[in-house]
Amino acid sequence: PPPTAEPAPGGPPASVHTPAETQLNPFSDALADHGRVTEMLTPTTHHHHHRGRHTASEGDVSDTEMEDDDDDGDRPVSPNMAAIAQRAAHSPHRFAASAQLFEMEPRSRVNRFVKDEEGCVDMADSAGADGASLHTSPGSRPATAGFVAATSPMLGAAAPPAQPVRSASANSGSASGGNNTAGGAAASTTSPGVSASQAMMGAPSGSLTELPATGDSLAFLGKAGTGFSLNAEAPPEGSTSVENEADRESREAIIRRLRGTQHLSMLPRAELEALAAHLRVLMPKRDDILLEHNAVCNGCYIILRGKVAVFRPSATVSGKFDSQWWLGRGDMFGFDFVIVAARSQRRFQAMSEDCVIGFMDHHTLFKLIRRNPPVAHSIARKMSEDMSAFKVFKEYARQVFAPTTDHARSVIMWRQLLEKFGKINNGIYPEMHAAELDTGAWTYALRRLPDNITQSHVVELSKAPPPMMASLMRKLSAEYDQNPNAPARPATHDGRVRYVGCKVRRRPSYQLGNGKTLVLLRDSTTDLIDFTSCMCVHMNESEKLRNRLLNQSDPSLIPRLNSHLGKMSKDDISKFLESFPFSKSERTGLVNLWGENTVRCIFDIVTTRRDDLLIRVDLRAFRRFYRTPSSIFASNIKHEILRRLGLPQDGDLPDNIIIDIISSNAHSVKNLLSPFPRTKRDAIMAFAKEKCTHDCELDWHNREDLLYYVLSKYVSSDETARHEFGESWLKTGLTAIEQTAMTGLEVDVVDVRDIDAAHVDGFLQPAAKAATERLRSPYAAPHFIVNLDFPFGAQAESVMKSLSHTFGSKIRSMNVMGKGGGLVGKRGDLQFPTHVLYSKSSVPYDDFVDELRACGQQDISPQMLHDMTGGTRGIHVGPVVTIAGTMSQNSKLLRFYKNLWGCVGMEMEGSYFARALRECTEQGVLRPDIKTRFLYYTSDTPLQSSEESLAAGMTPTEGVPSSYSISRAFLHAILSDELGPVGTDL
Repeated sequence: PPPTAEPAPGGPPASVHTPAETQLNPFSDALADHGRVTEMLTPTTHHHHHRGRHTASEGDVSDTEMEDDDDDGDRPVSPNMAAIAQRAAHSPHRFAASAQLFEMEPRSRVNRFVKDEEGCVDMADSAGADGASLHTSPGSRPATAGFVAATSPMLGAAAPPAQPVRSASANSGSASGGNNTAGGAAASTTSPGVSASQAMMGAPSGSLTELPATGDSLAFLGKAGTGFSLNAEAPPEGSTSVENEADRESREAIIRRLRGTQHLSMLPRAELEALAAHLRVLMPKRDDILLEHNAVCNGCYIILRGKVAVFRPSATVSGKFDSQWWLGRGDMFGFDFVIVAARSQRRFQAMSEDCVIGFMDHHTLFKLIRRNPPVAHSIARKMSEDMSAFKVFKEYARQVFAPTTDHARSVIMWRQLLEKFGKINNGIYPEMHAAELDTGAWTYALRRLPDNITQSHVVELSKAPPPMMASLMRKLSAEYDQNPNAPARPATHDGRVRYVGCKVRRRPSYQLGNGKTLVLLRDSTTDLIDFTSCMCVHMNESEKLRNRLLNQSDPSLIPRLNSHLGKMSKDDISKFLESFPFSKSERTGLVNLWGENTVRCIFDIVTTRRDDLLIRVDLRAFRRFYRTPSSIFASNIKHEILRRLGLPQDGDLPDNIIIDIISSNAHSVKNLLSPFPRTKRDAIMAFAKEKCTHDCELDWHNREDLLYYVLSKYVSSDETARHEFGESWLKTGLTAIEQTAMTGLEVDVVDVRDIDAAHVDGFLQPAAKAATERLRSPYAAPHFIVNLDFPFGAQAESVMKSLSHTFGSKIRSMNVMGKGGGLVGKRGDLQFPTHVLYSKSSVPYDDFVDELRACGQQDISPQMLHDMTGGTRGIHVGPVVTIAGTMSQNSKLLRFYKNLWGCVGMEMEGSYFARALRECTEQGVLRPDIKTRFLYYTSDTPLQSSEESLAAGMTPTEGVPSSYSISRAFLHAILSDELGPVGTDL
C-alpha cells in the first residue's frame, strides 16, 4: 500500500491501525496528495462457493469460518435457489438454473459479526485488492512498510438475502382489492429449508415453490420469447464463462432497467455490468411479502417490473397495517435500513402478478457506495429528507427555537420539549424512559449546567448582559478568571448578584437574588441546544426522583430531609439514604453526583415541581449596541503582542509579523515549550512514584507524556512549585492571558524568539533550535504563537472571524485540535480529517444539504503521526462530521454519516472554523496561502459499548498521549516552517 491514503468525499473512512488490527481496504478513493488505493469492481470469472458458520453469542464477536467447497452435493441451498432450480427444470428457457451464479460472493472475505443493542447485526468486512483475504492474527504485521489504509464499515445484517414471504390472501393487508383487506397481518408458513436464525435475520420464511414455472416470466428482459438463460454450471478454474445470445440480450435489458433507477442512473457502463452480474432476480407472486415490518434487512431491492405496496403499522389497531404508498419500476427500497443497521419500519408487499425484483446484497451495496460518490450523495440526499433520525432532531430544534406570542422572549415549553427530546434516543442517555435513575447521564448533564441549577426557579438565557449591569458582570467575570478555583464565587457586597460557576462549560452565569439565574450564551445555536439538551436530562431525572419519593406518601419525608441539610460526609449521607427507596447503585451515583450537598439537592428537587421552573430565551436583546465578547477577546491578544514588542497599546502591529494560531487545550502547548518539566524532572518523578504509583505502572509509549500527566498534580500539591511554574513561562516568552472577556477561553501568547530551545520537549528540540537561530537575525520578522482554549460549537466561527479581522494577512497558519467521537477505532486513536462536513440535521428549517469543506493539512501526514506514536494509536483518515451537540446524535444518524459519507468521527467546531477561514480568505481578509491543519483525538466511541461513551471518562493513557501527540505535530510544523516575512506584499 502507499504510505498514506485519504478517501474522497463519499468514500470510505481510511484508517491507520496498529498491527494487531490491520485491515486492507481496496475500495478507498484516496486523494492525490497522499496516494491512491483503487480496485475495479468487475464481474468475477472464477466462482468459489463458501459455507459460513457463525457461532457468536449475544454481544460476542467471532470470525465467520469460510471454507472452499468444490463439491456442492451437501451444500445447503436457500429456498429461493431451490425454487428457481425447480422452475428451471420445467422451463424450456432454463431460467436462472445456476444457483451458484446468484450466490456468487467475493472470492474471499474476513467477516466479523457484532450484535448491537437493537438486535441488528453489523458486519465489518475487508478483502484484499487481489481477491485474497487479509488474515491478521494478533500481533502479526503485514509485510509492507509504514501503515495501510483501512476501513471499519458498519455493514448490514450478514444473513442470506431476504426472499418473498407467501402471505395468506385473506389477511395480507393489501390495498388493491380482491381477497385482501388493508391492515391485515401477514400469515406465513416456514419453509423446511429455513432455520430460525435465518428467519430472525430477515431470511425467507415462506416457500417459493408456488411461483409459476413458465418460461416467459422474464421474456421482457430480452427479445420476445427469448427468456433469460444462464449457464447451469459454474466454469472450472482458469476458464471463462460462455454466454449465448439470449443471455447477452437479457443482461442488456437488466442494465437498461438499472440505468433507469434513480440512484443508479449515473453509474458508468462497467459498474452496471458488474452490478447486473451480482443481482439476484426474484419473481414473487401477488401478495408475497418481500420485506416484513421489524425484520432485519440485509440488502437492497430494485423493482424491475410491477408494483410493490408499502404498509405501515396501524396507529390504532395493534397487529394491523395501513396502506401508505406504492412503488413502481425503477424504485429502490431497503437500502436505508441496511445503511443505518436498523430493522424495517414498513412492510413491502408485491402487488402485481408480473412483479420482478432485483436483489443486491449488502456486500455489493456498500462496495457500490464506496466506489461511486455520486451514488452515495444521491442516497444521502434522499435519506436525509425522509429518514426519521433527521426528523426527530429538526423537530427538537424547532421546539427550542420556536417563538411564543411574546415576541421579545421565547418561553421554553418543557413538556413539549421533553417529548421531542425523548424521540432522539441519544446514546449518552439510554435510560431516559427507564424507571431507574440514570446517574451517569445526569452527572454528564449537571456538569454542563450552572452549579446552582437545583435552586433556580427562573433561568434567563441571553446573548448579552443587561446594559445597566454589563460593567458589574464583566467585573465579576474578571475576578472569577483570576481565581476560578476559589471556594467562594465573586459577588457584590450585598450578595444579591453572584457569579455562578460551571464545572465543564465555561459559560458565564450570574445569580440574581434568590432563585433567578442569568446565563450568557456563547452563540445562538449550539450553546442553546447544548443547554436545553442537558436541561432535558436534568428535568427528566429530577421528575423520576421526585415521583419516587412522593409516591411513598411518607409525611415525614420533608422533615427528615430538612433536618439533614447541613454538610455531611459521604459515608453518613450514604447511610442516611438507605432509608429511602433507592438501590445501592442509585445511592452511590447520587453521592458521587453532589457529594456533601446531596441531601440539600434532593430537598430542592422534591420541593420544586417541574412546572415551577421557568426558562426564557432572549437572543435579540441589546445586540445592536453590544460589542461581542470575541471582538474584545481578539483585541486583548493584540494588546499583549504589542506589549511584548514594546509598542504602544493603541499602535499597529508590524507589517512583517508572523502569527500562528493553535486551538487546543490550555496545558499541552504550555508544558511542551516550558523548561519547568525538564528542569524539575527528578522532583516530579519522585512525586509520581510516591503519589501516583498506579499511573507510573501504565504502558506509556513516550515517558514524557507521563511527566506531563503528573505535572499538574505536582504543581497543585505545592504552592512553591506552582509559583516557579508560572515564573518559568515568563522567562521563556510565554504569557497567559487570564482575562477571557466573557468568552471562557484561556489564551497563551508565545514569543518564539525567547523559547529555551534546549529545554523544550525532546521531539521539538531540533525544530525549536532552528527557529530560534533564524530569529536571531536583526532582519528577522517577529514570530508569535497564539494558543487558545477549545471554543464551543458555533463560538469557533465568531472567534475565528474576530481573530481574522484583528490580525488579517499576518496569520500564517490555523491549527485546530479537538476531541471527537470515533465512528471507527477505539478511544485514544487519532483522526486525520480530509474534510469537515457540516451536518444540517439540527437546523430548525428544511435544509438538508450538508456542507463539505476541505482541510489543508500542510506539513503534517498520517505517517508522521504514526511514527510519533510508535504505532500505538490508530490513525483514521477521512471526513469528520460536525454536529450541533453531544446530545444531538444517535446511532442511526452516525451510521448514516459513517456509511454514506465515509466519516471517521464527529465533533462540534471544525466546520465553523473552516467556514470562517474560507469566507475570510475569499474576501481578502486572510492571505490566500494560509495553512490549515485539523486533528482530533477520539474521546468516545458512540457506536460501540456504553462503557466508552462520553459519560465515562478517559484513562490517562488514552487521552494524554493523543492530545500531546497532536500538539507536538502542530508545533513541529510551525517551528519548522521557514516562510519569510508576510503582509507587506499582499
